[in-house]
Amino acid sequence: MIHRVADTSQISYHCELLGKEFVYSITIVAGSKVLSTLQKPIPQDVDGIRDLVQGYWVVVQGYREGYRADPVAAAHGPMTEREVRRMYWNRRHYEEGAARQKAVEELIRQQSVLSNKCFAALQAATKAIEKQMEFVVPIKTPFIFDCEGRHYSHHENCLWSSTRRLTVEQWLGLISQVVNRESAKLASLSGRNAAPLDRRTAISTSVRTEVWRRDEGRCVRCGSRDRLEFDHIIPVALGGSNTSRNIELLCETCNRLKSASIG
Repeated sequence: MIHRVADTSQISYHCELLGKEFVYSITIVAGSKVLSTLQKPIPQDVDGIRDLVQGYWVVVQGYREGYRADPVAAAHGPMTEREVRRMYWNRRHYEEGAARQKAVEELIRQQSVLSNKCFAALQAATKAIEKQMEFVVPIKTPFIFDCEGRHYSHHENCLWSSTRRLTVEQWLGLISQVVNRESAKLASLSGRNAAPLDRRTAISTSVRTEVWRRDEGRCVRCGSRDRLEFDHIIPVALGGSNTSRNIELLCETCNRLKSASIG
């Protein structure tokens, strides 16, 4: 019903200008998976955000006024270089030769400066708003949202997925059950592997946890979830280590078959 998508994830705000309105969404990156909530208007009744948005539109207004100041460009707005050259070519009152070329180059330069200034202002405003959103709309835990037809919950730096819509209490209860079940199985495996005659260095808890989650709590050979054991891919006697790269989950049957084939 629910499963863990990733043990570590990053959660942040993402702001952008949509038409004439700033909107935000909350983005979660878990491994190669990127999920985002639906876009919502940024609340502008907060002093910090209101000042940032108004400051951006001041720059945009200056950008527009810069074009209105040019009698030729006033009716055209931002243009490509080809459009500018064509416009000046068709205007008979401009002198031929160097004067016309100089006017074209100056208009293109002004357009480039204003465009860069506007783009820089948008970037600065976006980053500042994303920072401010941490205080205006704090992300609670568990953070529950829908994306791509599934239901997700971000809780304690882990991302969980469900096929059904759940309440906060249901998410917390099911997550607790899964974590407790994993902990019990890990403790059982730890006690089973620490036999009295086995004097090798014990596998650390962190390595066991990493291997268990990497192999999804099942035998890597047959997929069984019963009577699982931690097995060294390269035996310790042959120089194998106790790192997660050298350890895998095998059921008791597959582990005995492997031991028999090695012998």
